[in-house]
Amino acid sequence: MDKHHVCPKARKGGRRNNIVKLPVGFHRALHQVFQDLKPEEYALFLDTVLVPGTEWTSKDLHNLRERIKRFNESEP
Repeated sequence: MDKHHVCPKARKGGRRNNIVKLPVGFHRALHQVFQDLKPEEYALFLDTVLVPGTEWTSKDLHNLRERIKRFNESEP
């Protein structure tokens, strides 16, 4: 089992009550796909990416994650 910060430490989620234990493989896969998005941002990412007929490069996905983070950080 691995400790996972629900809100990433890099995004001010370093508190102890912010940790869940996940199987190692699941934890790695979660970070590979979502990197340092917050859980509430996962759905927006998936809703945007999983549109039939679209094609995404690794760079496109990286840029999308960054746009989602910037948008959510700019909200009050």
